[in-house]
Amino acid sequence: MGRQPGLILLALSVIVAALLTLTLRGPMRPPRTHAPDPVSAEEKKPYLSPETKTPVAVPPLFPTKFTPLAPGDEGITLASVDIGEILKTDLDASQLAPIDDPESVPASSSAAPADDEPVIGVVIDGKPRAYPLALLSGHWVVNDHVDGRSVTVLYDPIAGAAAACWSSIDDEPVTIAATEFFYRGNAVFVELAAGCFLLAPTGRFITGELAGRALNTLPYRRESWADWKKRYPETRVVAANAPDTDPFEHVEDAIRATPELVGNITEDPLGWVVGYEDEDGSLETKTVTGPDDENARILLPGGSFARQVVCRSFAWRQLISEVKKTP
Repeated sequence: MGRQPGLILLALSVIVAALLTLTLRGPMRPPRTHAPDPVSAEEKKPYLSPETKTPVAVPPLFPTKFTPLAPGDEGITLASVDIGEILKTDLDASQLAPIDDPESVPASSSAAPADDEPVIGVVIDGKPRAYPLALLSGHWVVNDHVDGRSVTVLYDPIAGAAAACWSSIDDEPVTIAATEFFYRGNAVFVELAAGCFLLAPTGRFITGELAGRALNTLPYRRESWADWKKRYPETRVVAANAPDTDPFEHVEDAIRATPELVGNITEDPLGWVVGYEDEDGSLETKTVTGPDDENARILLPGGSFARQVVCRSFAWRQLISEVKKTP
């Protein structure tokens, strides 16, 4: 009994010390937890290559989600193709604003591209003009005026297809822009005034009041800036700063991992082909080593160059059956 007061005092001192500690620390807080991730587990799965099953680096401006359209979607009620084959993707089309009336400089300018940079070159009423792919890769469309003539240059860096067209229908001017839509592996572009969709390889409209019609295409060359300015010393070139890194450095792996783009073709989807119109109007396909292959310039027996497009195999092989049945 004699030791009880001492034990009581010891217990009281421990309780007081504990209370003081809690007071100094402040009120008890629940354990810290991470905020819930707004991205679902399904969306966070790595982008996988079917061949390697290893994560694939998805380049910027590359679609990864695809939703087929239904009649009436996006206001589309008239089309020359199956509307369900037009796919809406997760691309942000606002990042692909077209370049309108860009500044051009002579070949001798310090603002001209490096010699090894590829360009799309056209000759308009005898006046050569070059458009660097570094510029087109980030915008996909240039609407230009050369000596009073309106010209549009289109580039689909995923399919690898380019086109140069007169910017008019029935002598009425048109303005073209990129969209977030794809059709049979090809990027879809839009005529802004009428809202009609068209494709780069053929310049053909596939929706709206212009469905089945096409812009008149111009012959073009895709080659290095050094080769183009040697061919046309008097050329002018649209000034563009080359990016520090290629925005489509990993595009080939990403294409292979995207069945929505590649479709059911059996050969190498990344091989390059030239699709061209023969003298009798029939469509032909020829395999080439790349977009700069001189054999991609198809010379017809009559001595003129064929209407043609050079692009990756997956894009043309899927498109050719549609082109064949479209008048």
